Amino acid sequence: MTISEKLPGPQDIDLIVTDVDGTLLDSTHKLHRKQRRSVAEIREPLDLDGFPASHLNGCVVYAPHGKVILELGLELDIITKLYTQFRAAGVSLYFYDKETVYEVPGKDGPKWGDILRGYGEDVQLLDEAHLVKIRSGELKIIKAAICQEQGDGLTQSRRILQNEYPASAFTLTQALPFCVELIPTTGSKGIALAKIIGTETDPERVVAFGDGENDVSMFQVAGYSVSMANAMPIAKEHATCSTLSNDEGGVGVWLEKVYGFEYEEKPYDYWLH
Repeated sequence: MTISEKLPGPQDIDLIVTDVDGTLLDSTHKLHRKQRRSVAEIREPLDLDGFPASHLNGCVVYAPHGKVILELGLELDIITKLYTQFRAAGVSLYFYDKETVYEVPGKDGPKWGDILRGYGEDVQLLDEAHLVKIRSGELKIIKAAICQEQGDGLTQSRRILQNEYPASAFTLTQALPFCVELIPTTGSKGIALAKIIGTETDPERVVAFGDGENDVSMFQVAGYSVSMANAMPIAKEHATCSTLSNDEGGVGVWLEKVYGFEYEEKPYDYWLH
C-alpha cells in the first residue's frame, strides 16, 4: 500500500493523535525508527509527559502529567455474569483496571495471557482476593475481554455477548483478531478524543492514526483519519487517508510527507491507546 495522495498541508493540522499497538509500534511492540508498550513507557522516550493521553479504548483519560480526569467502569452484575458464564465455558476471560489485567484462564491455558504480556500488559491470575475487592468496589474493572482462536468459537462467544446481555451492558469492539473487548457504553476512543480536544480545537484540524475496529470512533471525530496498511478492513473503510504498515513506520512516513522533514524532530501531540 502506498500513502494516500489526498494529504493535508501543515497549516491544516492543529493536533495529532495515534493508536499505539499495531499503529505506532511495530509487530515486535517497539517504536519504529520513523516513530509504550503502555501509556507510561512511551511518554518518557518521546518527552510527552506534558500532554494528555487516553488508555483502555478511551475509558481512562489522563490530563498532562498523568492526572486521571475520566475513569469509566463496567457494572458489578455484568462482571459477575461474565465471570460465571465464560469460566464455566472454558473461555479465557480478562478484566482490566488502570494498571493490571486479571486473567481467568480457559481451556487454552495461559497462552493468551502470555501474548498480552508481549503487548506490555501486567497480567496476573485472578484470585479470590481480587474477587473480594471487585465485589466491594475497591477494585474498579474498566473493561473485559475474551480471547479465543479465530473461527466459530470466537464468533459464537461474540454472538452470546450480543444476544444474552442488555445493550446497555457494554459495547463490543476489537483491536486484535483473537480478542473481543467489552467497554462501557459511555466510553470509546472517539468520546475520549472529543473530551481531549474540547471546544478550543476544531475536530476538522485533527489527524488520527489507527489500525483496529476500536479506532473507528476516533476516525469519526477527526477531520483526517489515517489507516495503516496492516489495519482491519473496517478501519480502512472509515479512514480518509492511508499509509504504510506499522513495520514500515507508516505514521512517521505519512507525517514526513505532510511536514516535509524527518518527523523525529517533532513529537506527537496526543496519544490514544
